[in-house]
Amino acid sequence: AGGAVGLVGSAFSVVIDLAGDDRYTSSKPFAQGSALFGCGALIDRAGNDVYRAGHCAQGAAMYGTACFLDRGGDDILDAGFYVQGSAYCGVGLLLDGGGNDSYRAWCYAQGFGGTWGYGLCSDRAGNDNYYAGGRYKHEPLLPFEYRSFAQGFAIGARPDAAGGIGFLCDKSGNDFYNSEVYAQGTSYWYSLGMLWDGAGFDKYSAAQYSQGAGIHLEAILEDGPQKRDVVSGVPTPRDVGQKERCRGKVGSVVGRAADFVAEGVGVERLLVGDRFVGVVGADQHRRDARAAYGEGNPSPFAAEVEPV
Repeated sequence: AGGAVGLVGSAFSVVIDLAGDDRYTSSKPFAQGSALFGCGALIDRAGNDVYRAGHCAQGAAMYGTACFLDRGGDDILDAGFYVQGSAYCGVGLLLDGGGNDSYRAWCYAQGFGGTWGYGLCSDRAGNDNYYAGGRYKHEPLLPFEYRSFAQGFAIGARPDAAGGIGFLCDKSGNDFYNSEVYAQGTSYWYSLGMLWDGAGFDKYSAAQYSQGAGIHLEAILEDGPQKRDVVSGVPTPRDVGQKERCRGKVGSVVGRAADFVAEGVGVERLLVGDRFVGVVGADQHRRDARAAYGEGNPSPFAAEVEPV
């Protein structure tokens, strides 16, 4: 449904559904509004729909342009890797107009950008759940954690090529962002990863290299003017020499809520020059002896950043 493969099939494919509670199922790659050397689109205007796919689906592009558009309804999206607004040398879009939606993927998903790629996952309204991970462990570095590479994540091909842009944008609703390693406004190797949430009572959960982590360039997690949010991360000890390898790189976490709770986020295993900024409200910035806000050296003597 709306999958274009230009080399061996059709370079252009589009599916438009006007109404109804629909079920889309595919086990083949490049389906449900995805493209390889072409242009693919899936547009569903209304209904509570279920989308289940394998890999390279639901707004994924390689050397092409892909668009997955659902205008409204309480939808379920379940897919493998390289899905839900992901791109490599192309543009991959997942656009949702509203409803209480569930997004589930393995990795490389939900706003992922590879080299020369722009991946966007955008949801305008509703109480949404995002999950990425649970399939591939990040071995040998983190044998007990799973890779996400999602939710506003971008990566380059080190050392040969810079990365792209990965953007997860959720305008409103009480949302839950659940991921593990490399996720939630994070970038690696001259890339730009962003997560922006406009409003709502939200919760962010991640393991490592997440929530505004900039590894060799910029990454941003910004939370809008909601009442109270909870951001949690699991910090880990820093390698010897990490400071020298990552000198001058930047990561950011920006909280604009009236009450913003942060637990061990922003730096984790990160860099020199990271920023954790609270804009307004009675914010809570929590850390243990291994985590620090605004410092690349996780030590118990690093000062925490006060709200400004």
